[in-house]
Amino acid sequence: MNDELLELEMLYENSEESVPRSELLKFIDSDQPEVLGSLYAKLTKRSFTEKIVPPMEFGDCKRLFLEFYGLCISNDNVEADNPQLFLISRYIAAVDFGRWFVSIVEDRKIARSDVADVVRWLENLYVQGDQEIRSCLIVASLEHMFSRNSIRKLFSSWKFDPILGGAYREATAKSRYEHLNAEENVDYFNRQGSNMPVRRE
Repeated sequence: MNDELLELEMLYENSEESVPRSELLKFIDSDQPEVLGSLYAKLTKRSFTEKIVPPMEFGDCKRLFLEFYGLCISNDNVEADNPQLFLISRYIAAVDFGRWFVSIVEDRKIARSDVADVVRWLENLYVQGDQEIRSCLIVASLEHMFSRNSIRKLFSSWKFDPILGGAYREATAKSRYEHLNAEENVDYFNRQGSNMPVRRE
């Protein structure tokens, strides 16, 4: 464990009452992947974020989260999901990103300009990525994000791009297929009614 990570872990261990925001900010621009991963893990825990004084600003979290997601998606680490490294695998990072993106779009307190920044970040990540990265983003992020019409509309400009257009069409098709399957499952269980087996304890 390097000195920077040790300092962050000690700050976390001693956070019984409050944590100065200024102390956390100095870790956001770290060049150590494990430090970014550790800070990311902590900022996804409400029990920890509620102790930060003053509260973290969204811009700070956005900078860290995008740096961390980009790191994990671009480099599918051999030792991913190793708790000692505080890193997560490419697909888990892409799934987490998708969930986070949905949450910030639905949070009206977050400026739409911040949402637009994240869309541009995703555009760059996709365009600059190889085929494995692009496939991961479609399957683990975009497919599920596009199941919401309001979110799919944010990416409407992709339709006319020679590179992004393929991603838009594939993710849209997959999201619709997923939606149809979900509807069929609900309809099936509704038709079964009282014929469904009852589990008795």
